[in-house]
Amino acid sequence: MTACAGAFFLPSSEWIVSNQLAGLLGATTLGFLVGLLDDVFEMNAWFKFVGQFACVNILFFSGVFIEISSLTSINYLFTSFWVIGIMNSINMLDNMDGITGTISSAIIVATMIVMVLTGGSFGIYMLLMTGVLGALLGFLYYNWNPAKLYMGDTGSQFLGAFLAGISMLFLWNAAVVPTEGLIQWNKIALPLVVFVLPIIDTLTVTIRRIARGQSPFVGGRDHTTHNLAVWGLKDYQVTLTFTIISLISVVLGALMVSFFSQAPALCLTGSVTYFAILFGGIQMVYKVNAEKRAAQPTTALKPIKPAIEPIPIRVFNTVARPAPMKKAK
Repeated sequence: MTACAGAFFLPSSEWIVSNQLAGLLGATTLGFLVGLLDDVFEMNAWFKFVGQFACVNILFFSGVFIEISSLTSINYLFTSFWVIGIMNSINMLDNMDGITGTISSAIIVATMIVMVLTGGSFGIYMLLMTGVLGALLGFLYYNWNPAKLYMGDTGSQFLGAFLAGISMLFLWNAAVVPTEGLIQWNKIALPLVVFVLPIIDTLTVTIRRIARGQSPFVGGRDHTTHNLAVWGLKDYQVTLTFTIISLISVVLGALMVSFFSQAPALCLTGSVTYFAILFGGIQMVYKVNAEKRAAQPTTALKPIKPAIEPIPIRVFNTVARPAPMKKAK
């Protein structure tokens, strides 16, 4: 409501920003409703996909999209892939206490820092992000291990649409990124660092489930968080590990914004390297867990001893014996 009220105070020369704000609010509202219906009625995966695709169109046609090419079709393709991917990624990360709230909070903080460093005068968006961040911190108080309150699809779908929208406005389309070529690959660097954990988790789970012949949209205990727990970490240690990685991503994102204009290629290389190190580390954890499961001895099943001993059955010869012959007198 605060964001809607603030939109009316935008100067007349910033109507495009007002349209973008309306699109962001519309997409997040739709994401909230899709998640709410899914929580209440347990809708199938196609229902969620249609809702997420509708969020894509609301954002794109209101001016919130990834400007990575001079061709509108390529921009639409990247926007669709990003919005649907992030909405599913945030939903899939909601599998352990404190994980989604922590990562989402770090992403919002990183986006706010980028806004400040790039000198953008987007007061209404800063106010909106501050409100969502405050709500997340309050939620984390009850969602931290052991959790007393859970997010559900209602919260994760809302957050996915919101994070996808603000990232397209202020990370993908950051002013510091040079704009050259048919596809401006340098623009991938900043979102890749800030969203590194959601991307790695979703990519890992999707690839492994498809390789096993399973649907990537069906829930399971094969996420990075679950494998870190199998590896030996306790649930709260997994959350702390993800928190530390998220804070590192925030710092790296801020550094990239500071040096992007001088060395964009170097920043892109560093971003890909950072992603590759974390991705490789997670795959090693999966490999160790698989070897651990394979090394477990398979004990042969022993016959079950009956609780009552069977009564031995004796077989008697029932053939009549001939009577003894009497002696002749």
